[in-house]
Amino acid sequence: YIQMTLPNVNIGRYIAIILSVVGGINVASAAIASTGAITVTGAATVDGATYVLNPVALNGTLVWASSGTCLTTYNYC
Repeated sequence: YIQMTLPNVNIGRYIAIILSVVGGINVASAAIASTGAITVTGAATVDGATYVLNPVALNGTLVWASSGTCLTTYNYC
């Protein structure tokens, strides 16, 4: 988890600030869903592995829960 404390967390407000996700040479695509989830899909060089960050607002804290095949299959994210 990546955790940061924010006063009066409003996920929509913070997600609106993020206009795009920029990847590197091993990234095929990246997207931000309306829920605030960030999904990155790897290029063929990393077997198309995925990495997903889901925002969760909890008691004034924004927590990013991570998942994806890069964690479950490859254990390298």
